[in-house]
Amino acid sequence: MPAFWEKLQNDIPDLKQGEIKLPSGLKIRYPNLRKEGREWVYDTYRKGRLEQNKLYGGKVLENISQALAGEICKEAIQRMLPNVTGAVHDEIHVLCKKGLGLVTMMKLQKAMTTPPSWFPEIKLKAEIGMGESWGDVK
Repeated sequence: MPAFWEKLQNDIPDLKQGEIKLPSGLKIRYPNLRKEGREWVYDTYRKGRLEQNKLYGGKVLENISQALAGEICKEAIQRMLPNVTGAVHDEIHVLCKKGLGLVTMMKLQKAMTTPPSWFPEIKLKAEIGMGESWGDVK
C-alpha cells in the first residue's frame, strides 16, 4: 500500500480547487490547499478556530475510502426506510416486528450488497446480525 500512498501524495498538486469529486457526485474538500515548506496543508474550523491540517497520500486514501463507504451506506439506508433507526460508520441499524427478523435480515443483506447506481460493477459483501440490542449483535 505505501506505493499507492506515494502516488496519491504526488497527485495532491493536481487537485482542482482543493477537492476530489467522487463518482457519486460527493466532493471531498480541502479548503485553502497549499504547500508550506515540504508539506501540503489545508484549513478547517474547529470550535470556532481556524486550524491547519496536514494532507498526505495515506490521508487522501482514508478520506476517499470512508467517503465511498458512507455513500454506499446512504443508498442502502434509502432501500431500508422507514425501518432504519440509525447508522454508525458502515453499520445500519434496523428495527422490525417480532417474527420478521429473518425476513428483515434478508432484506437488509440485499440492500447492503446491491451496488450503488454510480458504481454498478462493484461486488459488495455485508455481515448481518440480529439481536435484542446493538450490543447483542456486536
